[in-house]
Amino acid sequence: MISRSRLLTTAASCTVILSSAQAQTNVDWTGAADSNWTNPLNWNGGVVPTKFPGNQHANISWAFDAPPPFFPVIDSGIGVPPVDIFVGLGWGNTGRLDHSAGIAATGGGNWMYIGRDGGEGEYHLSGTGAMNVAGRLLVGTSVDGSGGWGTLNVHGGSLSTGSHLILGERGGGNFHMSGGQVDVGGDTAIGQNSSSIGEFRFSGGTLNSNSWVAIGRWGSQGSFEMTGGTWNKTGDGHFIIGDIGLGYGNHTGGVINVNNELWVGFGGGYADYRIAGSGELNVGNWLAIGRDGGQGVLTIEENAVVNKTGGGHLVLAPGFYSSGIVHQLGGTLNNAESHTWVGENAFGGMGYAEYNIYGGTANLSVLRLGHSDTPGDTTGSSTFNLYGGVVSATQVDSTSAAEHRVFNFHGGTLRAADSNPTFMQGLGRANIHAGGAVIDTGGHTITINQNLEKSDDIWSDADTGLTKKGGGTLVLGGNNTYEGLTTVEEGTLALASGASIAASSGVHLEPGATLDVSAIDGWTLGEGRTLSGNGNIAGDVTLAGDISPGNSIGALTFTGNVSLSGFTLMELDRGASPNADLINIIGSLSLGGDLTVVNIGGALQYGDSFTLFQASGGLSGGFDNLTLPALDAGLFWDNQLAASGILSVVPEPSAALLGGLGALAMLRRRRS
Repeated sequence: MISRSRLLTTAASCTVILSSAQAQTNVDWTGAADSNWTNPLNWNGGVVPTKFPGNQHANISWAFDAPPPFFPVIDSGIGVPPVDIFVGLGWGNTGRLDHSAGIAATGGGNWMYIGRDGGEGEYHLSGTGAMNVAGRLLVGTSVDGSGGWGTLNVHGGSLSTGSHLILGERGGGNFHMSGGQVDVGGDTAIGQNSSSIGEFRFSGGTLNSNSWVAIGRWGSQGSFEMTGGTWNKTGDGHFIIGDIGLGYGNHTGGVINVNNELWVGFGGGYADYRIAGSGELNVGNWLAIGRDGGQGVLTIEENAVVNKTGGGHLVLAPGFYSSGIVHQLGGTLNNAESHTWVGENAFGGMGYAEYNIYGGTANLSVLRLGHSDTPGDTTGSSTFNLYGGVVSATQVDSTSAAEHRVFNFHGGTLRAADSNPTFMQGLGRANIHAGGAVIDTGGHTITINQNLEKSDDIWSDADTGLTKKGGGTLVLGGNNTYEGLTTVEEGTLALASGASIAASSGVHLEPGATLDVSAIDGWTLGEGRTLSGNGNIAGDVTLAGDISPGNSIGALTFTGNVSLSGFTLMELDRGASPNADLINIIGSLSLGGDLTVVNIGGALQYGDSFTLFQASGGLSGGFDNLTLPALDAGLFWDNQLAASGILSVVPEPSAALLGGLGALAMLRRRRS
């Protein structure tokens, strides 16, 4: 990641600048006549403060308990600007400045202070007012350690700074913006230095920050709440929440555009950034959650959108002692142009990284649990928990199979974004929990060589198996130990040579779906396992488990030779079409084990015929035990299963014989 360099402004250099400013003349607002800035009668000494020729500051401050008759309102411009503008200067003082039209400014390179050195100040900008601060704008600051509290309200107009905008520097600063445009020429800091608090409430308008953005910088606490508007981070530097401090963001509307990197929790700082509602975040470089010893939490909810584009990757917990956590409850995260690393060995090691998705969609390229350039690196912890929603990826892997590189399936969907013969492999574990694993191949062909395992968590419920969705082919290459049902809803589930799903409770196929075991020499469905549904099975198989075609009446089609040796359940319904379950073999069929036939339709009648087995390569053998539905009196089963796979209802032999004798007697009487 890009290394960080900064221009640190020391307290000593600030003192020099401010001492120089204090050596100039302060002209105090008295408001004796009216609220007009340009009226000399409203200023102490009858002089409107100017930089040239007066070399004077405008000091809009008064004692809390002794307000002036009028506070200043700028509604037509101020003419020649003063040196600095102070709104609320000094302990026990307050000040307020309203600005609705016209142009106001500080002198070249000079600053504006709102609440300084124990004072409390407010500046309200609206309408078509324009304020041009040539230097820094400090809201809630102090030089003497006495603090200060300032409020900046921008509801319209335009505000520009030649240097930094700092909310709460050794004090407390509030910034409320509902309209207009603010252009910051330097850093934008919401909280800077210890014992400082900065707060930003953004509901409309446009904020352009042309350098570093820091929320909770250098031991301070900073927060922003954004419900609308557009915040553009341009120029050099990055956007940091929790910059060696405490940073909080609640983003439920509007758009944040970051041209460089976004760090959520940096250098021992802590950050919690929630994006929800209609909020949108666009990041054009690295997006780091918990960087270089920082702790960061990113929460994505509702209809929010996070777009990560350009260079760099989305990375959680790069560096020792870092902690990076993502909670996605909804919304969309797009990072298809670069990797997503849940844990990175950077800055000397790897920290604790966790991505939890409960809903919404994450569109990714490579999803890597633990990235390291050091072979066999076992530092840190990297976990991905798929509880719900959809994760689309081109690959899921790790650079080391350390035990703490874990992917947990809890019920969400993992979707393939492209065909890949190494789609998932190299992890410490891939666990299937109670919610089951749902894998959507999306029309692609992918191979999972990673073992899909029953969770080793002693507190975990029994897994509910694997469900394969979508067109295309999923190839399992590992020794899979999950115990739940294997369901193929669409496309093909294939087992590579040496692969196993023997621990699975069974296989269920939806219409048109295929289980391909042709790569295995004589695949066996074990005792106590089930095969059900409608679909296709490719390869030679021995079925020692429980077989039940259809969901009611249905068919299983086998391409290969089949040997039945377990329990087979077949259903009949004379009113349906087709009227019986079918096991259709494109190959040979060896009958064996137990067969139970159940009638789920109306009463069976003479002449009913049911085809249960078809085998192009012929039938052989017979069932050890055969249970057939009861028939009404006078009816009998004609069992041709071993010869043709057909059962038919015919008259009982004794009834047929008596009928024949009666007919012969009638004929003799007629002849006599």
